[in-house]
Amino acid sequence: MAKIYISGKIDGVDNYKERFLEAERFLLQEFTEWKDGIAQIVNPATEGIQLQALYMTRYKRLPTYEEYLANDIRELADNCNAIFMLSNYRDSKGAKIELDLAKKLGLKIYYEDKVKENLNAEKDKSAADDKSSEKCE
Repeated sequence: MAKIYISGKIDGVDNYKERFLEAERFLLQEFTEWKDGIAQIVNPATEGIQLQALYMTRYKRLPTYEEYLANDIRELADNCNAIFMLSNYRDSKGAKIELDLAKKLGLKIYYEDKVKENLNAEKDKSAADDKSSEKCE
């Protein structure tokens, strides 16, 4: 079973929480790469909310960027065996650090654009095969 970390730009993106939740839904509903299924998805957008609550309770302040990133890197390095790179990752210093770490750790790397492109190609092929078999009947 896989534990997949979602990586992408958060800072400066107004709808980042929705974007990460959309990626999480996609991985759970349409991602077919893992034959045994996905055990868990690590979503830094929701992890960040938990980290905020912890810091507000413990330190009476929000975490710094560095503290968010350190928390995310620990989760990626300690618990994940794959990373799913959102299409906006190139615009994020943190996401590029996460990608570099994933490469160094030998994690399986999935790029959103490529995964969706391959999925659409499979759907198109399947639809064409269905039409072809209908004609033969």
